[in-house]
Amino acid sequence: MDDSETIPDDALSLYRAFQYCMAVISFVGLLVLFFLISLEKAAQHQTWLQAVNRFNILLVIKCVCQIILHIAIGLRCWSSCPSVAFGVITYALENGAIYTMAQCYILFLWMRASDVIKKVFPKSMCYFQYIVQISPLIFVSTFISDVYLSWDQHAHSESQASDTSVLFNTILSLLASGTAVVFDLITLTTFLRYLYRISRDAEIRLDSHLRTIAQFGVLTSSIALTSFVFNVVELMYTPGTKIQVLLYYATITWIDLVLFLLIGMKARLIVVRARRDSNVNISAREVNSTKCDSVRDSTTPKDGTKSPTSSSFSPKMGLSPKMGRSMLNISRSYSDGRVLSR
Repeated sequence: MDDSETIPDDALSLYRAFQYCMAVISFVGLLVLFFLISLEKAAQHQTWLQAVNRFNILLVIKCVCQIILHIAIGLRCWSSCPSVAFGVITYALENGAIYTMAQCYILFLWMRASDVIKKVFPKSMCYFQYIVQISPLIFVSTFISDVYLSWDQHAHSESQASDTSVLFNTILSLLASGTAVVFDLITLTTFLRYLYRISRDAEIRLDSHLRTIAQFGVLTSSIALTSFVFNVVELMYTPGTKIQVLLYYATITWIDLVLFLLIGMKARLIVVRARRDSNVNISAREVNSTKCDSVRDSTTPKDGTKSPTSSSFSPKMGLSPKMGRSMLNISRSYSDGRVLSR
């Protein structure tokens, strides 16, 4: 397509309808997430305060930001020439939602993948953690630059933004996308190596929790990596052209898939945890049953005779049961202070 060919007004209605549909789907995803959290709470006998952990908080924020993102894009599609205030506010909501979702994704995947990374790259943990720590600074700086450039373009529509501000914004955007791409490459490599390792080691394969995280991690990292590649390519085209808009919407759609996969990972982990707890309970009952059987066997001699703790003396001592009772009567008489006479 020609880069100079901008999006016509009649096509904006289709983009707007698509964004509102995605907002509804994202809201359904949020309801599913709350349902999964309630299931997890009931299974682990938690209070709501305990159920609201950092994983669930990040997923809820990501769902809410995704809803805001699609609504903001839909509002921007009402007209190809919005007012300055309307255009800047909707763009700020849109960009803020995108960078918040990217940050939540990095934090969520880092917390989920840290145990796997320790097993695969134990000596490189500090470097990976450094990327996670500097990512908020990069995303916030890029967000501020994007909003300023949007305001500059809307407020001075007749004149182009300065080359310096555009170049600075492009560098920050590439840095933000590059940070996400590097993180995705790290996690993707880690998950692939871990899955390869457990395919050759039966003992590691028994950890179904980490195996599930690795399997979903490969999918989410691959899709997120593709979306960030779309974002980098999109920066090479003039804003507002058809190819730029299509690449941008492709990026957003792939980001939506990442969220749905993370919700799917949570559902799968709940099932894995329930199966593991069920197996533990069954094993505990089997152990208790075995202990009871062993105690019962130890108190019953194999030859069928009575226990040595009975009132009669054992024949192995050379005394008959009758003689044993006579000796027991003699001992009772002495204990009462009486002397037996003939």
